[in-house]
Amino acid sequence: MAKKSSSGTVSTTSSHRRGFAIPYLSIPRMRNSMHSQERSIRRDVLVDKRPLISSDLKIRPIPEGTIVHLLGHPHKPEGPDLGVLSVGASSELRPVSPSQWFLIADEVWGADRHQVVANELRPKYSSVDQSHGRVRILLEGKHVGALLSKGSGADFSDASFALGKAIVTLLGRITIHVTRLDQERWEIIVLRTLAESVYDDLIQMGGEFSA
Repeated sequence: MAKKSSSGTVSTTSSHRRGFAIPYLSIPRMRNSMHSQERSIRRDVLVDKRPLISSDLKIRPIPEGTIVHLLGHPHKPEGPDLGVLSVGASSELRPVSPSQWFLIADEVWGADRHQVVANELRPKYSSVDQSHGRVRILLEGKHVGALLSKGSGADFSDASFALGKAIVTLLGRITIHVTRLDQERWEIIVLRTLAESVYDDLIQMGGEFSA
């Protein structure tokens, strides 16, 4: 701010008062800071839910890791080769719909890891971090298919639902993503805000098979 003295001399003073200076942060640093803060304050949504454990059926929440939604070209339906990406040994690719997949990892990725993988995927695929918005639930036992059939119109029989198959369907009125990991291991991915409702429904429906 310019000030004029009684003698006519013009002097300039800073408009920033001491103690009110705003520290400079580059855009990447701001994004990393926001991402780290989000990870530190986010609570596992099913952390207070007790698992169902019996000889014939087990239902438990999976600790939150990383879920990335991948979108490819509609005329090139093949998914990316995870072997050439910096995704880690625990990562898996789950089909969602034509030219769309969920990239799943058990560990939590930081902003730098997300950026590296996004750069490796371009230009063939776009990626969106969905870790903050989706939750995974593990179901184990010989009765899982019958349990899911109580709340869904999909066919979960061995003849129709092969190992590794994944579909999007309804459980009651809630959309879920179901993958058959093994003969008696299944995984559900559901929107975070609906995870508690789905988990409670699974526990209630599983009561018949948990004796």
